Amino acid sequence: MNDEIREITLNAPTGAAPGVGLWIAALANARQRTLELLERVTPAMVDAQAPYHEHTIGTLLYHIAIIEADWLCIEIEEHEEYPAEIVALFPWDHRDEQRRLTTVTGLTLEAHLARLAQVRAALTETLLALSDAEFRQARTLPDAVVSTVWVVHHLLQHEAEHRGEMGQLLDVLETVEAGE
Repeated sequence: MNDEIREITLNAPTGAAPGVGLWIAALANARQRTLELLERVTPAMVDAQAPYHEHTIGTLLYHIAIIEADWLCIEIEEHEEYPAEIVALFPWDHRDEQRRLTTVTGLTLEAHLARLAQVRAALTETLLALSDAEFRQARTLPDAVVSTVWVVHHLLQHEAEHRGEMGQLLDVLETVEAGE
């Protein structure tokens, strides 16, 4: 029997409104789980195409980051265009001519992780400035009625779904590397 006690809690960061803080903690927990999965990734795996899988790990990491940036800039901050510092993080369009995720190659895992961290830092900074009421308030945008709490929920789910996809990719790539 294992005597180690796991801490399974969400702790709001200092300075956050109570409700917002718990969602920030959930975002941090989801990202930590993604980072733990990515510890298995070797440099060759970042751009490796796995049999029967459409995307690479690098492409999925780019996708996770650009979607988070989009929801932050357009729906939460209500910018009409992305700020220059966000544009600089994304040299490729999100989708290709066939509306598939743009294949992103030639970048290290560290470069992908740095992009994810920059976008998450911007999101966290924005969320820390919100009251619980502002966080829950629905706003009418040109094509949607949206609340920031729903956006955060969506980002959590989006990352979790792609983390599962990356886990499947890693299982296949590890099998291929092992020569099985």
